[in-house]
Amino acid sequence: MSDEQSSNRGTIGFCLVALGVIAMLFIVCTGNTTEEKTEEEIQAEQQAATATQEAEARLEEERRKQGFHCLESRLREPKADEEPTHTIFGIGRVEYVPLVEAIETQVKEALPDPGSMVIHDLRITPVDENGQHRALLDFGARNMYGGMQRFHLVALVDSESCAPVDFLGIEEIG
Repeated sequence: MSDEQSSNRGTIGFCLVALGVIAMLFIVCTGNTTEEKTEEEIQAEQQAATATQEAEARLEEERRKQGFHCLESRLREPKADEEPTHTIFGIGRVEYVPLVEAIETQVKEALPDPGSMVIHDLRITPVDENGQHRALLDFGARNMYGGMQRFHLVALVDSESCAPVDFLGIEEIG
């Protein structure tokens, strides 16, 4: 082997070792930067998640104060005279609002033609100091002569259960 070939092999070996050292330094430096960055990212993600949870909790609290939770629809099994509005895993379900159904059931008992009841509007007031909302129901129904009449009904509603507690009054509006 000539001196020139030995020299080239030595240079190549030195270059490979130097390249390996540079690669190791790059990996170590990049690894440290990545770890620090990851810790910062993790901390930022945790702060963002906490802020999101707090915002969602405040929003839910405000929704409950305003009474919107009492107007949320749910699904149940249809009654004998009802057609399902949704099918879940092959089982028919009917969408309903428990507060509306509870008020409707009690009001229909006093009507001459319960099947004629039509709800036009339902509003709910923010919770009061007694933990109750007022539900304001605008509905129509046939009177004993067959004519349609329109009514406003005011009911007290428990904020926790969303069940009507008392009916404060009903007024004919036309």
